[in-house]
Amino acid sequence: MNRLFLSLLFSTTIFLSMSSCDTEGCTDPSAANYDEKADSDDGNCRYDSDPFEGKWDLTDSIEASTNVFLPEEVRLMDIRIISTDRDRLRVFWKNANGSLSDTIDATAKPNTLSIAPQEFGEGFIIQGNFIYNGLYDYIETEYRVSSDTSLVRRRGRAERRD
Repeated sequence: MNRLFLSLLFSTTIFLSMSSCDTEGCTDPSAANYDEKADSDDGNCRYDSDPFEGKWDLTDSIEASTNVFLPEEVRLMDIRIISTDRDRLRVFWKNANGSLSDTIDATAKPNTLSIAPQEFGEGFIIQGNFIYNGLYDYIETEYRVSSDTSLVRRRGRAERRD
């Protein structure tokens, strides 16, 4: 009788300890970051209407010489969809020191945000592409800023800000 009791107690303990090893993640199938392997919701479900929309920490590099890029400070990039057909997006830039930079308009295809040539700052023109990597949830950036006397190429990566 004692062996049966101990065996049941041991089995119950093992079962309870195994069932309490939940995998946390987003359990809502309608969320952008749904995790089908998650057993318990960790409260971090995202409901982005577009993969680009949201706040991103942008770390990019400036071209110092041909294909040699030097890293710059991290800046906040805030992308907002302002039309339902994705033909107009607004990108807000904020520098690491907190100062606001210009906003730019862009258009989006499924995984590419395109910036047509437009004024940026005083006397500058910006143009380029941002490519969204849905598998790892980041944006690769490549763009250039030009003026009458200079052309600066930049490239980098933006990580989603939680």
